[in-house]
Amino acid sequence: KITKDSIYYYRNDTLQSSMHFVITKAKPFIGVPGVDSAYFIHFIPQSLDKQVMAATSDSLSLADAAYDAYGYGYVRHK
Repeated sequence: KITKDSIYYYRNDTLQSSMHFVITKAKPFIGVPGVDSAYFIHFIPQSLDKQVMAATSDSLSLADAAYDAYGYGYVRHK
């Protein structure tokens, strides 16, 4: 579950963990031609920031802000 400032991880309806986050705007780590800034999700406690690659009303694509980055995809549960 994702709220405006937190993310909650569940397994079989049991909360496994949670983290707070803030959204910031900065120079993109992973460049896109013609784009000079990107949104990042900064998790609290500190972890590797995630660059927002694409976002729609029901999906979110993120990438680690690192050269050998992992990508993450999320789709709204209906």
